[in-house]
Amino acid sequence: LNNTLFIATNKGLYKLENNEITCIIPKTIILDLDLNSDGTLWCGTVDGAYYYKNSILTKDLNIKEKVVYSLKIDNKNQIWYGTLSGIIKNDNGKYTEYRNSNYFQGRECYNIYQDRELNLWFATNHGVYLFDDGKFAFYDRRNGVTSPTWSIIQRPNGEIWIGTDGDGVKILKGEDFVNIPNLASLPKTIWNIFQDSKNNVWFSTNDGIYFLD
Repeated sequence: LNNTLFIATNKGLYKLENNEITCIIPKTIILDLDLNSDGTLWCGTVDGAYYYKNSILTKDLNIKEKVVYSLKIDNKNQIWYGTLSGIIKNDNGKYTEYRNSNYFQGRECYNIYQDRELNLWFATNHGVYLFDDGKFAFYDRRNGVTSPTWSIIQRPNGEIWIGTDGDGVKILKGEDFVNIPNLASLPKTIWNIFQDSKNNVWFSTNDGIYFLD
Protein backbone atom coordinates (compact mmCIF):
# COMPACT_ATOMS: atom_id res chain seq x y z
CA LEU A 1 0.00 0.00 0.00
CA ASN A 2 1.67 3.24 -1.21
CA ASN A 3 5.12 1.63 -0.92
CA THR A 4 4.35 0.50 2.62
CA LEU A 5 4.90 -3.11 3.66
CA PHE A 6 2.76 -4.43 6.52
CA ILE A 7 4.27 -7.29 8.52
CA ALA A 8 2.03 -9.58 10.59
CA THR A 9 3.83 -11.49 13.35
CA ASN A 10 3.09 -13.38 16.55
CA LYS A 11 4.33 -10.32 18.44
CA GLY A 12 2.33 -7.61 16.73
CA LEU A 13 1.71 -5.73 13.48
CA TYR A 14 4.46 -3.59 11.97
CA LYS A 15 4.87 -1.43 8.89
CA LEU A 16 8.01 -0.82 6.86
CA GLU A 17 7.98 2.61 5.28
CA ASN A 18 10.92 4.71 4.06
CA ASN A 19 13.30 2.10 5.48
CA GLU A 20 11.82 2.55 8.95
CA ILE A 21 9.87 -0.08 10.90
CA THR A 22 6.98 1.14 13.08
CA CYS A 23 4.85 -0.93 15.44
CA ILE A 24 1.10 -0.54 14.88
CA ILE A 25 -0.31 -3.25 17.16
CA PRO A 26 2.10 -4.39 19.90
CA LYS A 27 2.40 -7.76 21.63
CA THR A 28 -0.55 -9.39 19.84
CA ILE A 29 -0.68 -12.38 17.50
CA ILE A 30 -1.81 -11.19 14.05
CA LEU A 31 -3.71 -13.91 12.20
CA ASP A 32 -4.85 -12.27 8.97
CA LEU A 33 -4.83 -9.01 6.98
CA ASP A 34 -6.95 -7.66 4.14
CA LEU A 35 -7.16 -4.32 2.38
CA ASN A 36 -10.34 -2.68 1.13
CA SER A 37 -10.86 -0.30 -1.78
CA ASP A 38 -10.43 2.90 0.25
CA GLY A 39 -7.06 1.84 1.61
CA THR A 40 -8.24 0.64 5.02
CA LEU A 41 -6.21 -2.27 6.37
CA TRP A 42 -8.28 -4.80 8.34
CA CYS A 43 -6.59 -7.06 10.88
CA GLY A 44 -7.71 -10.31 12.47
CA THR A 45 -5.98 -11.04 15.77
CA VAL A 46 -6.28 -13.08 18.96
CA ASP A 47 -7.70 -9.90 20.48
CA GLY A 48 -10.52 -9.25 18.01
CA ALA A 49 -10.61 -7.22 14.79
CA TYR A 50 -8.93 -3.88 14.06
CA TYR A 51 -8.77 -1.48 11.15
CA TYR A 52 -6.01 0.95 10.25
CA LYS A 53 -6.56 4.04 8.11
CA ASN A 54 -4.71 7.35 7.79
CA SER A 55 -2.26 6.15 10.46
CA ILE A 56 -5.08 5.66 12.98
CA LEU A 57 -5.76 2.24 14.52
CA THR A 58 -9.32 1.44 15.66
CA LYS A 59 -10.75 -1.69 17.23
CA ASP A 60 -14.00 -3.00 15.73
CA LEU A 61 -16.10 -3.11 18.90
CA ASN A 62 -18.97 -4.84 17.08
CA ILE A 63 -16.87 -8.00 16.95
CA LYS A 64 -17.14 -9.54 20.40
CA GLU A 65 -15.21 -12.72 19.58
CA LYS A 66 -11.70 -12.74 20.96
CA VAL A 67 -10.13 -14.68 18.09
CA VAL A 68 -10.56 -13.58 14.46
CA TYR A 69 -8.75 -16.17 12.36
CA SER A 70 -9.55 -14.75 8.94
CA LEU A 71 -10.85 -11.70 7.10
CA LYS A 72 -12.12 -11.28 3.57
CA ILE A 73 -13.35 -8.15 1.83
CA ASP A 74 -15.57 -9.32 -1.03
CA ASN A 75 -16.46 -7.76 -4.38
CA LYS A 76 -19.28 -5.77 -2.72
CA ASN A 77 -16.85 -4.36 -0.13
CA GLN A 78 -18.54 -6.42 2.57
CA ILE A 79 -16.20 -7.61 5.30
CA TRP A 80 -16.38 -11.25 6.37
CA TYR A 81 -14.83 -12.38 9.65
CA GLY A 82 -13.95 -16.00 10.39
CA THR A 83 -13.93 -16.37 14.17
CA LEU A 84 -13.61 -18.91 16.93
CA SER A 85 -17.40 -19.25 17.04
CA GLY A 86 -18.66 -18.78 13.50
CA ILE A 87 -18.83 -16.28 10.65
CA ILE A 88 -19.80 -12.61 10.77
CA LYS A 89 -20.60 -10.31 7.84
CA ASN A 90 -20.22 -6.54 8.00
CA ASP A 91 -22.25 -4.84 5.27
CA ASN A 92 -21.53 -1.13 5.64
CA GLY A 93 -21.96 -1.30 9.40
CA LYS A 94 -24.80 -3.83 9.46
CA TYR A 95 -23.55 -7.02 11.12
CA THR A 96 -24.99 -10.47 10.42
CA GLU A 97 -23.85 -13.51 12.40
CA TYR A 98 -23.75 -17.05 11.01
CA ARG A 99 -23.26 -19.38 13.92
CA ASN A 100 -23.86 -23.05 14.62
CA SER A 101 -27.26 -23.82 13.12
CA ASN A 102 -28.98 -26.14 10.67
CA TYR A 103 -27.36 -24.36 7.73
CA PHE A 104 -23.96 -23.65 9.28
CA GLN A 105 -22.52 -26.30 11.58
CA GLY A 106 -18.93 -25.11 11.70
CA ARG A 107 -17.62 -23.39 14.77
CA GLU A 108 -14.10 -22.21 13.98
CA CYS A 109 -13.59 -20.56 10.57
CA TYR A 110 -9.92 -20.53 9.60
CA ASN A 111 -9.93 -19.16 6.07
CA ILE A 112 -12.27 -17.28 3.70
CA TYR A 113 -11.77 -17.26 -0.07
CA GLN A 114 -13.72 -15.67 -2.95
CA ASP A 115 -13.47 -17.45 -6.29
CA ARG A 116 -13.66 -15.95 -9.77
CA GLU A 117 -17.41 -16.65 -9.91
CA LEU A 118 -17.68 -14.48 -6.76
CA ASN A 119 -18.72 -17.40 -4.56
CA LEU A 120 -17.36 -17.37 -1.00
CA TRP A 121 -15.68 -20.46 0.46
CA PHE A 122 -15.13 -21.03 4.17
CA ALA A 123 -12.56 -23.43 5.63
CA THR A 124 -13.71 -24.62 9.05
CA ASN A 125 -13.17 -27.24 11.72
CA HIS A 126 -16.31 -28.99 10.43
CA GLY A 127 -15.82 -29.16 6.69
CA VAL A 128 -15.96 -26.69 3.81
CA TYR A 129 -18.83 -24.29 3.18
CA LEU A 130 -19.77 -22.59 -0.08
CA PHE A 131 -21.86 -19.42 0.19
CA ASP A 132 -23.75 -18.77 -3.03
CA ASP A 133 -26.84 -16.62 -3.56
CA GLY A 134 -27.37 -16.21 0.18
CA LYS A 135 -27.28 -19.94 0.97
CA PHE A 136 -24.67 -22.32 2.35
CA ALA A 137 -23.69 -25.57 0.64
CA PHE A 138 -21.81 -27.99 2.87
CA TYR A 139 -18.98 -30.44 2.14
CA ASP A 140 -18.16 -32.85 4.98
CA ARG A 141 -17.12 -36.50 5.44
CA ARG A 142 -19.78 -37.57 2.97
CA ASN A 143 -17.93 -35.48 0.39
CA GLY A 144 -14.39 -36.53 1.31
CA VAL A 145 -13.60 -33.75 3.81
CA THR A 146 -12.56 -35.91 6.74
CA SER A 147 -10.50 -33.42 8.73
CA PRO A 148 -10.48 -29.70 9.55
CA THR A 149 -9.68 -27.47 6.59
CA TRP A 150 -7.15 -24.65 6.86
CA SER A 151 -7.02 -23.06 3.42
CA ILE A 152 -8.73 -22.80 0.02
CA ILE A 153 -7.60 -21.59 -3.41
CA GLN A 154 -8.88 -21.66 -6.98
CA ARG A 155 -6.42 -22.66 -9.71
CA PRO A 156 -6.33 -20.88 -13.11
CA ASN A 157 -8.31 -23.77 -14.65
CA GLY A 158 -11.10 -23.28 -12.10
CA GLU A 159 -10.18 -26.18 -9.80
CA ILE A 160 -10.85 -25.66 -6.08
CA TRP A 161 -8.06 -26.96 -3.83
CA ILE A 162 -8.15 -27.23 -0.04
CA GLY A 163 -5.40 -27.74 2.51
CA THR A 164 -6.38 -29.94 5.42
CA ASP A 165 -5.21 -30.84 8.90
CA GLY A 166 -4.21 -34.45 8.40
CA ASP A 167 -5.38 -35.37 4.90
CA GLY A 168 -3.10 -33.32 2.66
CA VAL A 169 -4.27 -31.33 -0.35
CA LYS A 170 -7.60 -32.18 -1.97
CA ILE A 171 -9.36 -31.10 -5.14
CA LEU A 172 -13.09 -30.72 -5.77
CA LYS A 173 -14.29 -33.24 -8.35
CA GLY A 174 -18.03 -33.01 -8.89
CA GLU A 175 -19.54 -33.08 -5.41
CA ASP A 176 -16.54 -34.66 -3.67
CA PHE A 177 -13.06 -33.62 -2.55
CA VAL A 178 -10.39 -36.17 -3.47
CA ASN A 179 -6.64 -36.37 -2.98
CA ILE A 180 -4.30 -35.21 -5.74
CA PRO A 181 -1.95 -38.08 -6.70
CA ASN A 182 1.05 -35.93 -7.70
CA LEU A 183 0.88 -34.13 -4.33
CA ALA A 184 0.79 -37.32 -2.27
CA SER A 185 4.38 -36.81 -1.10
CA LEU A 186 3.48 -33.56 0.69
CA PRO A 187 3.05 -33.60 4.48
CA LYS A 188 -0.50 -34.36 5.56
CA THR A 189 -1.01 -31.11 7.45
CA ILE A 190 -1.27 -28.12 5.12
CA TRP A 191 -1.57 -24.87 7.05
CA ASN A 192 -1.79 -22.58 4.06
CA ILE A 193 -1.82 -22.64 0.25
CA PHE A 194 -0.68 -19.54 -1.64
CA GLN A 195 -0.83 -18.94 -5.38
CA ASP A 196 1.56 -16.25 -6.62
CA SER A 197 1.28 -13.92 -9.61
CA LYS A 198 2.86 -16.53 -11.89
CA ASN A 199 0.36 -19.19 -10.70
CA ASN A 200 3.03 -21.10 -8.81
CA VAL A 201 1.63 -22.73 -5.67
CA TRP A 202 3.30 -22.57 -2.27
CA PHE A 203 2.38 -24.89 0.61
CA SER A 204 3.00 -24.06 4.25
CA THR A 205 3.03 -27.37 6.13
CA ASN A 206 3.89 -28.90 9.49
CA ASP A 207 7.21 -29.91 7.92
CA GLY A 208 8.32 -26.78 6.09
CA ILE A 209 7.52 -24.89 2.87
CA TYR A 210 6.93 -26.65 -0.45
CA PHE A 211 6.65 -25.25 -3.96
CA LEU A 212 4.79 -26.39 -7.10
CA ASP A 213 5.49 -24.70 -10.43
